[in-house]
Amino acid sequence: MNDNDLTVAQPKAPWFPISLKYGIIFGLISGLVSVVIFLTENFGNIWLGMVVGLLVSITGIVLTHREYKNNNGGYMSYGQGLISGIVMSIIAGLISGTISFLYIKFVDPTILEKMSELQIQMLEKMNFPEDKMEEAIAKMEEENTASKQLTGGLFSGLIGGFVLSLIVSAFTKRTRPEFE
Repeated sequence: MNDNDLTVAQPKAPWFPISLKYGIIFGLISGLVSVVIFLTENFGNIWLGMVVGLLVSITGIVLTHREYKNNNGGYMSYGQGLISGIVMSIIAGLISGTISFLYIKFVDPTILEKMSELQIQMLEKMNFPEDKMEEAIAKMEEENTASKQLTGGLFSGLIGGFVLSLIVSAFTKRTRPEFE
């Protein structure tokens, strides 16, 4: 075995710069989606927001994996896919959460009140018990803060990125053959 045999098995390009690049790109895209939702006051369409967020996240992970494989001879282990997807998602969640935080804190602080009003209307439509309503409203007011948007973005990037990366990496991995 010579030195060339050892270098073939090593990745040519590290995963972190690729994860950072796509984390920034998809964090900005997610942040833009949040701002559009805030501007249109379309908070009530929760499913649409979830589907768009899911599609943006999956696309970001897939593109991260694709570029990593392109830079590494077409190969990526499951572990490399998992860690690169998680890091990309955390960076994207941090950027998206920061954009939401800045929008709420400096552009339109009333957005949280509007969100709370919509949530209360939804509870009323679901015939939520009166005795539990005050407790639910207090909890909403506690949860609907600009800083919670930031921590929520980071948390969803971490947990959501982990789960999605587990799944996406299973499909995008391409292990280097043992005896190449």
